[in-house]
Order: sequence, then C-alpha cells, then structure tokens
Amino acid sequence: MSMTTALNNVNHLEKFLKTQPKALGAVQIMTGVLTVSLGIIKGFSFSFAVATGIMYWGSIIFIVAGSLSIAAENKLHECMVKASLGGNVVSAITSGMAILVFAADVPYTLYGQNGSAYNCFQCVYDLLPYTLGINGILLALSFLQFIISICLSSFACKAICFCVPQSMVGALTGELVFCSEGLLAEGYWLTAFGNF
Repeated sequence: MSMTTALNNVNHLEKFLKTQPKALGAVQIMTGVLTVSLGIIKGFSFSFAVATGIMYWGSIIFIVAGSLSIAAENKLHECMVKASLGGNVVSAITSGMAILVFAADVPYTLYGQNGSAYNCFQCVYDLLPYTLGINGILLALSFLQFIISICLSSFACKAICFCVPQSMVGALTGELVFCSEGLLAEGYWLTAFGNF
C-alpha cells in the first residue's frame, strides 16, 4: 500500500470521529441498561413485549453496539469501524422491531388483559398508568436507539467507503467497485481522486 493511500484511509476514518462515537456509544449502552431494567419491572406482568423478550435480547444487542462504537473511537482502525458498522446495523434493525413491538403492546395493555375476578381487574386497572408509562419510556428509548444506530451506521459506512483495501491497491482484477463518491475501475478512481 502506498503512503498516499494509507494517509487517505486514515483521513477518511478520522471523519468517523466527528460523530463522537464514544459519546453515542455510551448513550447506546445506557439505553440498553435502562431497557433491561424496565424490562425486569415489566416482566412481572404478561404482555406482548414480555412474550417476545425483546427487552432482554434487544438490550444485549444495544450494549454490544455501543461497546463496538466506543472501541472504534479508542482504536481507530478500519476493522473496528467495520465492526461498529455491523453492530449498529443489527442494532438499528433490532430497535426498529422493538418500536413495532412496544407500539403493539400499548393496545394489548389497554384492551387485552381481562381479569377473571373483580380483584384482579381492579389490580390491572390500578397499575394501568404505570404500565403505559413504562411502555412509553421503552418506546422512546427504542426510538432514540434507532436514530443513534442509523447515524453511526451512516458515518461508519461513509468512512469505510472511502478506504481503498490493500488488495485493490496492488493489483486490480478489473472488477467494478461502487462507492457513494464514485467508481473504482481498473486502477482508476473516477470522479473524486483521479489516478493512483
């Protein structure tokens, strides 16, 4: 790999740092911790969200994605940024599913729980505001997680797309490689960079 290519790769990876991945990763970890904490509280009542278990396995995915984002800033390397990208894509998909599950859980909470005895019905009715409040917080946390994951994925993808892999620098096989900024074909970086 030439020195110019190596410097271009580092410069483009440093653009990923402008998104503050360490801070956003910390928010992702805290979102995961809050989601699992509220999931434990919500786990004492049966609901659609509890049946899917998304509050537990989704939280693990959020924490892993946040940890990968922090690691990508601490050790800026193409592999770490790719790992962060993968983790955040999975996190975005998971948080999108969580939004749907928690949104579907609200009508179930309102109309799906019928007590067979008066005491049970009264208990459900008394706890309804708290249950809906927890649903609202979980929905907001999932939406926040979705936005953060999309943002980090977007910037990681832009940073990785500009990096020219070592296998392409030495000898190109004539393949066309598409990127958001141009086309790499037969040894020429069309549009932005000229020949290398």
